Amino acid sequence: MDFIKAKRDRSWEMIPDYALAITFDDGWKENYELLPVFQKYNLRPTLFLTSQVINTERHFWWTACCNGDVERLKRIPNMQRLAELEKKYRYDQDKEYKGDRQALNVNEIEKMKDFVDFGLHTRYHPVLTQCTMEEKRDEIMAGKLELEEILGRRIEAFAYPNGDYDEECIHMLRECGLKIARTTDAGWNDINSNSYKLKVTGASDNGSITKLVAELTGIPRFFQYAGYHGNFNGLKNKPKL
Repeated sequence: MDFIKAKRDRSWEMIPDYALAITFDDGWKENYELLPVFQKYNLRPTLFLTSQVINTERHFWWTACCNGDVERLKRIPNMQRLAELEKKYRYDQDKEYKGDRQALNVNEIEKMKDFVDFGLHTRYHPVLTQCTMEEKRDEIMAGKLELEEILGRRIEAFAYPNGDYDEECIHMLRECGLKIARTTDAGWNDINSNSYKLKVTGASDNGSITKLVAELTGIPRFFQYAGYHGNFNGLKNKPKL
């Protein structure tokens, strides 16, 4: 990624004015349908993949439960979340749903490799701040090794699931050689940005060109973030249970 090189070399000249980095989270199989668009317009996005969901017929955990439960489950300890998903929804993160995959497979990834960059989005997409130190280490460090084996290339970029992170996460990212990490904090990035707290301006999954232009200003995301989290910068606030 040009951004990693520019940060490493402290040289912003290679970054064009008004540059936009496009990222997609999770590794949904539908991302493959965008490959002709990337090729046609010479776009090179970064796809952040969950190493234990891609190339399987496993499901992302939040698709197994009702919408009303998703946010609540994000705010409880990881093992409790998994236990509730199993008891209430009969969901197991290692269960395969035959003929009903949700994520990209290796064949699709192989065809995309020359046109996109890939990063890590953990193994199973837990909320890292609800994980123990051992769970974080497994999701980050083991996930990096798994993804590198699948892709046959080094992984240097990471995106925090749900945007949640803490200093323990950042330490582990540094320790295993990940160079940058993208949050969901609202804002813009430059050469002085913290490499492990990169900010975003979100874009809706659907909407008009006018709406997209408005979103790319960063203003809607700025106020959305402030309203939800109570601040614009730094680590996300721990939820009050």
